Amino acid sequence: MPQSEGLGRKHVAALRTVVELGERRAALLAEADAVLEELRPAVLAAIRMGVARDRVRKLARISTTTLYGWLADDDNLPVRKPHPVRTRRTP
Repeated sequence: MPQSEGLGRKHVAALRTVVELGERRAALLAEADAVLEELRPAVLAAIRMGVARDRVRKLARISTTTLYGWLADDDNLPVRKPHPVRTRRTP
């Protein structure tokens, strides 16, 4: 068996692994998107009921950016404008 055939088989095996893992990743991302579609209304409903936003955010395991993005899109929930970014003063 020539050496190039061995490399070809290794390449095929490596690519097969990449394809399988890529398919798994795509399926997990699709599932995560579906969960977010269910999570968003539940988060907004809890906040409308008066549950503390930070508590809801932590329990939902979402970022502050995601939460406030959802809140900004909802006309019934007030969101203040973010503070300007402070830069550090150097002497």
